[in-house]
Amino acid sequence: MTRFEDFIRRVAVGPRASRDLSRGEARDALDAILTGQVSEVRAAVLLIALRMKRESADENRGMLDALRAHARVVTAPVDRVLDLADPYNGYTRTPHLAPFVAALLASRGIPTVVHGGAGIPPKRGCTHRRVLEVLGADVTGTVETVAERLSTIGWGYVDIEQHSPALFGLRSLREAIVKRPSLSALEKLILPIRGRVETRLVVGHVHQGYDEALHELVGEEDSHALRVVRGIEGHVDLKTVSVTEGLQRNPEGVREPLSLDPAAAGIAPLRWDPALQVTPQEVANLGVQALLNEGGPATEQIVWTAGSLLQWMGSVSTSHEGVEMAREALRDGSALAHLQSGLVSEVS
Repeated sequence: MTRFEDFIRRVAVGPRASRDLSRGEARDALDAILTGQVSEVRAAVLLIALRMKRESADENRGMLDALRAHARVVTAPVDRVLDLADPYNGYTRTPHLAPFVAALLASRGIPTVVHGGAGIPPKRGCTHRRVLEVLGADVTGTVETVAERLSTIGWGYVDIEQHSPALFGLRSLREAIVKRPSLSALEKLILPIRGRVETRLVVGHVHQGYDEALHELVGEEDSHALRVVRGIEGHVDLKTVSVTEGLQRNPEGVREPLSLDPAAAGIAPLRWDPALQVTPQEVANLGVQALLNEGGPATEQIVWTAGSLLQWMGSVSTSHEGVEMAREALRDGSALAHLQSGLVSEVS
């Protein structure tokens, strides 16, 4: 019996009889999958069995260790980096606007990175890559190139094909197993670009209790500060019509609950038109219109998310002040200018 066969025998016995893998065993199992040492069938069996059993904290840590070991991770020539970590398989219900938030934050001196992919199964939703492609952005830059852009342009996008080609190569496997494996939650935690002094990670989740799990998974050695928010479809955008709950760990290691109230920050509770088609072109149009300060739900979503992060990054004392700083970036055109500087061709 091979070692991988033993892993399968231990976890694929049903919820009561299955036994957990250690952190090192989980790392070795995913390493074997990433390097093509096992068949796609056996890889699928293990990933499905882990999901059915429910991955332990050590198993998730071990698999994240493997993903990072096979990723291109670069330190940018800037002291601080803010990482906006959204799901790679995209969204289908409402627009999500992290690239526009990143450009606004860059205009206020916060180097910000967004990462993702396109056509990632099983959801295959609208993704940041597709939106940026519509805008004419270079979405194929190497991790090193994007890291350098943080020191000049202030924001950038890095694709899974660039930072984790081995993981990107598992697309057919992920399509075959239909349900989302743990890879979907772990890939956005790789942190492909980090700051020389400090790296802060913002990540969203959907299901109750995942905030604690994510805090256990991302250690202080990985991200110097961590914010987990319960956003729509697991994204980092804050809700504008209700309070967004969350949990954060500050650079001092202090953990505290979050209750981010848009009304208290001066955000208008504007709802999306239920007839809106969530397509890359439509999201691109909405994002540009927002940076042109034309109002509407996209504007409120962007300035609320950015304003809250400006407060967290220490640029202002309160989220209300952060929102006002974000609105000024729209009024003076600097947010749009930073978006344009990150694109191959300017938007009009």
